[in-house]
Amino acid sequence: MKTLSELNTAYHNLFYVEDEALFPLIVSMIIGARLNAPPVWMYIIGPSSGGKSSVLSTVNKTSFITELSDLTTNTFLSGMRVADRETSLLKKLGNNFVIIMKDFTTMIAKDEVARGQIIAQMREIYDGYISKATGNGHIITWGTKEKRNKGTFIMAATEGIFKIQEEFADMGTRAINYVFVPQDRKRTTRVSIKNKRNNNAFNERLGELQSDVAEFIDYMIAHAPSEFPALPAELEEEIIDVADLSSMCRSIVIRDYRGEKSLALSAEFPMRMADQLLAIAQFMTYANGGELTEPMQKCIYKTAFDSIPKQRRLVLEVAAKYPRIQIGAMSMLMNYQPALVRAWVEDLHMFGIIDRIKDGNKEKFKIREEHRVTLKKYLHIETVNSDLETDSDGEVQGINEDMTWDEKEAALQNQKTFDEIF
Repeated sequence: MKTLSELNTAYHNLFYVEDEALFPLIVSMIIGARLNAPPVWMYIIGPSSGGKSSVLSTVNKTSFITELSDLTTNTFLSGMRVADRETSLLKKLGNNFVIIMKDFTTMIAKDEVARGQIIAQMREIYDGYISKATGNGHIITWGTKEKRNKGTFIMAATEGIFKIQEEFADMGTRAINYVFVPQDRKRTTRVSIKNKRNNNAFNERLGELQSDVAEFIDYMIAHAPSEFPALPAELEEEIIDVADLSSMCRSIVIRDYRGEKSLALSAEFPMRMADQLLAIAQFMTYANGGELTEPMQKCIYKTAFDSIPKQRRLVLEVAAKYPRIQIGAMSMLMNYQPALVRAWVEDLHMFGIIDRIKDGNKEKFKIREEHRVTLKKYLHIETVNSDLETDSDGEVQGINEDMTWDEKEAALQNQKTFDEIF
């Protein structure tokens, strides 16, 4: 039987993927799904045609995985019986299952009411017990209040999923995110074309990988300990650090139709996210023969920060880099309208992550130092000594609206260096 490291090498020989931790993460999560551990639900988020389906295809021969392409309000518990055949998916799957959805973004196309009902049902499934009254007067359940079942969802999606996550986060976020690491677009395309050109050989190699992965998963589940050993205390503390900040940053501020704040819910506590991240660390350590490699450890921290809404994450990275920021300057850097940027900054301000300050007659914002330290440590942000602000003409010196994000960052960095030297 091949090791996880050998399977990862085979995966990278088949597909061009620059992320070393993605494949071990998926395989480890599927192993952990069948063990005595908290459920971990995850969105695998990436661009269209970016390789989400490819990595998930490697587990296609694992016997207990169910693949779904769509959900309705009656998918999980329908109450309908056809010739004594069970039609409720949860009843058919039993008390411990793994579902993979290769395009969860299809949920966006559903009407708001149906989408809300489905997400609410999934929330109960995560908690291990769901009860539904049917139209024929029956009550059907999955799990019990005393003995909870376990279901695991791994859902691929484009960045459109961020919109759905914002809509339903006030019900209590159950899933965490892993966003694809950006990679060379042309090289990725060349490898894809090569695989299609040699389709028969590619499918044969993929089939071999799928069989090897299924064998590895089954073996690791069959030989798993009843309890995982404790993780190193330093690692636990670091996971608590990133879970604490990330859970605060994804907490909910409800706005009205004008975009004005109408309600800020209490900041999410970090326990659920910390439990999920700790579970992933244990799964990966076990699957990798007792060693949590540096790329694996980084992917755990990455998962926490990827679970922050994308726009707030951008604000955090800019705020951590500069001592103080102005809304107008930040909007020029981020290529978003000032009103939108202000809303994202104010959201973080509501939860005590960013403070509003006065600099003469200028309004500026400053991230609290403890959060700056955390972001610098785990996101490797390089700080500068000058504020991000506009000049007397309302412009940010050295950048213009036609530049890309990277070009603007480079121009600003060069400008700061020039200022510091001269």
